Amino acid sequence: MPRIRKKTSRRQNTRDRAKITKKVSEHKRKTKKEAKKDVTWKSKKKADPGVPNTFPYKDRVLAELAEEKRRNEEAKQARRDAQKHKQEEEEADTPGIISLATAVLKASAPAAVAAAPEEEEVDVPELVDTALATLQDVLDKADVVLQVVDARDVLGGRSGYVEKMVVDAGGVFGLIVNKIDLVPREALQGWLPHLPKHTYLFASDPSSSAAGPARQALLSALSSFAIGSDKTVALVGLPNVGKTSVLNALLPLSAKKHDVAPAVPTAASAKNPNPTTVKPTEVRLDLGEGKKIGIIDTPGWEFAEDEEEEEEEGDEEDWDALEDRVAGDMLRRNLGRVDRVKDVFPLVNWILKRSSDQDLMLAYNVPYFQPGDIQTFLLSVARANGRVKKHGDVDVDSAARIVVRDWAHNAFPYYSAPPAGSKGDVEAWREVLDACRTRKEMRASGRGIIKFQGGEIDQREVILDDDYIAMAEGGEEDDDEDEEEEDEDEEDDDEDEEEDDEDEEDEDEEDDASDDADALLISAEDGEELDLEDGPEPSSGSDLAEEDEEEEDEVEEEEEVEEREPTPPTTKRKRKSDVVPVATAKKAKRVSFGKNEIRVMEDERKRGKGKRKRS
Repeated sequence: MPRIRKKTSRRQNTRDRAKITKKVSEHKRKTKKEAKKDVTWKSKKKADPGVPNTFPYKDRVLAELAEEKRRNEEAKQARRDAQKHKQEEEEADTPGIISLATAVLKASAPAAVAAAPEEEEVDVPELVDTALATLQDVLDKADVVLQVVDARDVLGGRSGYVEKMVVDAGGVFGLIVNKIDLVPREALQGWLPHLPKHTYLFASDPSSSAAGPARQALLSALSSFAIGSDKTVALVGLPNVGKTSVLNALLPLSAKKHDVAPAVPTAASAKNPNPTTVKPTEVRLDLGEGKKIGIIDTPGWEFAEDEEEEEEEGDEEDWDALEDRVAGDMLRRNLGRVDRVKDVFPLVNWILKRSSDQDLMLAYNVPYFQPGDIQTFLLSVARANGRVKKHGDVDVDSAARIVVRDWAHNAFPYYSAPPAGSKGDVEAWREVLDACRTRKEMRASGRGIIKFQGGEIDQREVILDDDYIAMAEGGEEDDDEDEEEEDEDEEDDDEDEEEDDEDEEDEDEEDDASDDADALLISAEDGEELDLEDGPEPSSGSDLAEEDEEEEDEVEEEEEVEEREPTPPTTKRKRKSDVVPVATAKKAKRVSFGKNEIRVMEDERKRGKGKRKRS
């Protein structure tokens, strides 16, 4: 049988290890230097060679380039100043009546001296109407209340509480079905017979083919409301349903538009998920023929929270219903970045269990899965989008966030199916419906269309007495307080760091002092440290020698007693040490103090042949 060679050790001495490290660093340096010379990684953008010295008009060209650079810098600085001035105007308080009158007088004084050939329209700043501080104030002032709902979920955006309150008060209630360009024509035709009498189809997107006919139909309806005297119309509804967009679409092209929420939520909105409209705004609209009507744009309403109901939620089914309701509220409002919530599964469950399985397969290009099997669908979405972790594990959380992100970015094409029932007369809206796309056309374009099970009319109580103006001003003050708190926290952190540095310096000084004390036990020649188990520190070599002699005498006496009479084994337990056990000291010790050395010989102690000699 051949001899098996023993596995060699990989230990190295310091010289070989340092030599290898040096060679590796040298190789890396050389490789890096050659990579810089490699033409493969050179930029394709050629540097400006400049104006050659032989060119006869070089000075003129350089002067023109310098002048162009100066003009660009001035234009850049002007844009910065204009932006800064615009921000300062937005942050400044709205001017009062006296300041407005002064401004008008100052502007009209030079006009009296030299009249301009053409009069330019001046935008009059909007005054905040403090009489419309709450939603209740808006409803009290309005003659007609139009509730704006999303055409993709008509019933889910309606509030039965507000509708009943307006009807009981004798007011006129209507419904504006916005975003009709996102749902098929067949769904709109099925919904119209189930909606109130004053229902108006609308498309706030100006690029939609249905925007023009829908706008004319709503303006004619507003003209009928304005017969006799000036009327006021209030636009109410959930956040992010398009109330401000409806108002902007009704205004003439030359009028100032109001800010609306972006179609794709920004990253900044994740920290401040609030609606774009924070205070009620009233605008007077001229309808022609001497008719004028006031339109009030309101912030999105909020539902009153029932704390007692939440405390009584003890059953698991009740908790599931509460979770489902909260998820629906978040997705319908779509404020901020709902796809960045910590637990995304309640949101994706709310979406998928209301969507058609076949339409989901076509929209996300995934294989067949059992109806209601959300886990299998998310696994397929993760594999289709390459969301796989290490070791081949599928990232289901990432797939769920893909679906919720599509919803938040308005890339989830869905529509709520109308209830089955009798067909009504839709000839009044024939022109608007003909401008909408059919279900077949929507399926052929983009990601198709997903049939969705919409919600029901919400009967929860709506908060009516929240002061919008106070909340808006309080939000600005809270932002300032947050900035001040951040500055204070930074100052406190700096002070804590200084205190920590001082403590570290004190500890270093203490450690240095203890190191100096320990250094007294180190020999000047051999540099061996004294390792003592028990007893006080020795003051000299002679003292230690005397103690060793006494210990040897005691050991000899004990050995003699054992030889004479064997002692029975004791059952008494030994006392446990409170300190952490340390490694046992070597039996042969060497203690050096200058040139005096003491060697303890264990073999002489065992044999008991005399006492230890001083070396």
